[in-house]
Amino acid sequence: MQPDLINLYITRDELQQLAGMSRRDWKAYDTLKKPDNIQIIILPGYLEQVFLLGWGLIPLYYLYKWKYRRQRLRNLLLEVDRYNDLIRIINLGDELEAAGNQGASIENREKAIAALQITRNSLSCAIKTEKILRKNRDLINRNLDLLSNGILSLQALQINAEASEYSKLLNEAVQLTIDVQTEMKKLEANGEKS
Repeated sequence: MQPDLINLYITRDELQQLAGMSRRDWKAYDTLKKPDNIQIIILPGYLEQVFLLGWGLIPLYYLYKWKYRRQRLRNLLLEVDRYNDLIRIINLGDELEAAGNQGASIENREKAIAALQITRNSLSCAIKTEKILRKNRDLINRNLDLLSNGILSLQALQINAEASEYSKLLNEAVQLTIDVQTEMKKLEANGEKS
């Protein structure tokens, strides 16, 4: 992976620091990230370990917490996964180009890298914001009437602006992905003709 992509990639250690997640949080997130039909297979084994091996109810609490109470953070982490997938796709295009497939290069790579940098900053900001709001949930709930008048309306305006910018950047990244897939199909077609 080229250095510019390595610097853009969001690692699990960085996410752990940004979001303030524990090892059990990661295990619960990874379990719930799997499709629902796989969760049905995994959950009974998990319950068996909890009750038979005496693990206690703490792991179940983490699953409950991630399923119902940490929906926003879970969605942000899924967005980070999609973002990292886009970086891997650009890296794939770079590897194909390095292998001699000149048609596989991304046309506006610098523009894509700039868009990914902005997206990375937005995701980091959103995760930090979620962490701060989560840690101060009690204070916010006690003073909701004070916050609702001014601060929340300003935050809503800022979040809407950031969300629309993020959506635009994500659409550009998706378009780049489609372009890479089209180029890969052309390369495969040219390879089959040879």
